[in-house]
Amino acid sequence: MHFVNQVYNYDHPWSHVVIGMWHKYPNPKCSHVISVDVLDRSVDPKTIQTRVLGCKQKAPTWIVKLFGGSEDAY
Repeated sequence: MHFVNQVYNYDHPWSHVVIGMWHKYPNPKCSHVISVDVLDRSVDPKTIQTRVLGCKQKAPTWIVKLFGGSEDAY
């Protein structure tokens, strides 16, 4: 599992930023994303949410079979 920590200051009203974040996935134009699960959510002075995205990989079938993997990634 890969953890990402990113900080960015948006030059838009907070309500627009939050609406954009919530509507990003699932998205009909991103058919490779098959699930979005919330693992943890807390609201202290900061709002923190940990999510897991389930995706379909675009790896060639022979590579998936050779290494015994799956097309699903989390």
